[in-house]
Amino acid sequence: MNLIKVVLNSRKGEHYAEGIYDNGKLTVIKNSKLNPNMAIYYYSAAKNIIAIRENRELVNNEGIVIKDIIFNSPSTAAQFVTGRSVNGFISWRPDDKMSLRDYLRQEKKNEQTNC
Repeated sequence: MNLIKVVLNSRKGEHYAEGIYDNGKLTVIKNSKLNPNMAIYYYSAAKNIIAIRENRELVNNEGIVIKDIIFNSPSTAAQFVTGRSVNGFISWRPDDKMSLRDYLRQEKKNEQTNC
């Protein structure tokens, strides 16, 4: 599977992130903007996400990512960006028309058809 460029943005402009999906991992790209509001303090994975958000070698005081950051799943990457619990396969989008989940399903279907 090829690298897939994805975007996660807020209609209200609270966050905007670009990423690369590669074999289950998702890299949040430098210059992405994080939602300043956090609503995930009570989730078990939240401690790691909060630690990364507070690491000034990775994210500046304005919530801008200053180095590419690799996550083990699209959902963890999406939670890092949005500051809340979200399904990354639905939130990240390769284009405006479909979610990453639907895109991956379509790619798998196309691969099976071409075999």
